Amino acid sequence: MSEKCIYCKKNEAGEAKDISFSHQGIAFVGFKDGSTCEKCEQKFMIERFKTIGQEIIHFDKARLKIDWHGFKKNEKRYLRALMDIGILSHKAKGNWIVVDLQPAGLLPTTPGGPLFFTKREDIAEYARVEFSDTFFAWSIWQIGEVVSRNQVAKGGRR
Repeated sequence: MSEKCIYCKKNEAGEAKDISFSHQGIAFVGFKDGSTCEKCEQKFMIERFKTIGQEIIHFDKARLKIDWHGFKKNEKRYLRALMDIGILSHKAKGNWIVVDLQPAGLLPTTPGGPLFFTKREDIAEYARVEFSDTFFAWSIWQIGEVVSRNQVAKGGRR
């Protein structure tokens, strides 16, 4: 028999696993550890979005829009909320990274490592806000695609 959830004390915590669900039209993705039940983890993710995420996450024509200027003011506060809705991920494959010429990553990080952007549009907006006034060369990369600093700054595609 599995252990009970450490929060609700009712449901079984079950195994650690990736979870995904939708709430009010927003797709949530995350990880449930082995000490909480899926229902409590979903509740925490929704509450985090309502109390923290909505400070920088807005809807624009039915698309989530991130206030990257607001994000940079208190990056650590917002990382988890952006991970919860799939904007940032610890998984590198197929996701996006800003690199300088080394190539050293220029990404938000957590103690678990760097976070990768899951959508080109989001990393392009972030890079424009974060690096447009820098003097070093940079670009955004996805496996198989490199977008130059000038292309990102212009807002155009290849």
